Amino acid sequence: GKDKPTYNPKKERGDVVVVLNAAHVHLTHDKWNTKLYRWHTGYPGGLRSRTAREQWEADPTELIRNAVNGMLPKNKSREARLEKLKIFPESEHPFEGFPLVPFLPKPRLLQDRGLGWALPQHLALVRWCPPSLLLTPRGPGLGAAAQGFEPANPERYRFRLRTSPGLQGGAGRPVVGIEDLLTEEERRALAAAGQQGV
Repeated sequence: GKDKPTYNPKKERGDVVVVLNAAHVHLTHDKWNTKLYRWHTGYPGGLRSRTAREQWEADPTELIRNAVNGMLPKNKSREARLEKLKIFPESEHPFEGFPLVPFLPKPRLLQDRGLGWALPQHLALVRWCPPSLLLTPRGPGLGAAAQGFEPANPERYRFRLRTSPGLQGGAGRPVVGIEDLLTEEERRALAAAGQQGV
């Protein structure tokens, strides 16, 4: 609610945030197997833990809820703010009648600083993201953006692809492209923003 003229840090006047497609979350590297979620039952020896994959299988919305919970201030307003966060695993939600405003991140301009290799022309106005989520001004998907890509250190790049299941799209992982998460209207808006250099 910081964008409102009535903003007051002591009062909860923010909007309700609705997160869709939480089941299609993407984690980098091997965090599906190495990231742990811990809690305590309250009894002696009651420390419990789950990997990110186990947590996703139990409840995919908890990955996002825990991430947001860790970013909020550690005070009494945290619970009130978390109550305004509504997370749904797929695109179905009970807020159809409400005027929802989609949040589109502004593209971050990449600049060629002359560090030894040239930035490909088709990546000049693209926000950096993992290759599986690449959206170019020419349209979604890897398509034209994958052409002409040459890693600075090919040997290290091959090693990273070989050792990181997060970059391989291993079996059972909920990896989708950004084109699957956006509507046609949002795709056009994001592509137009990338071409204008906003």
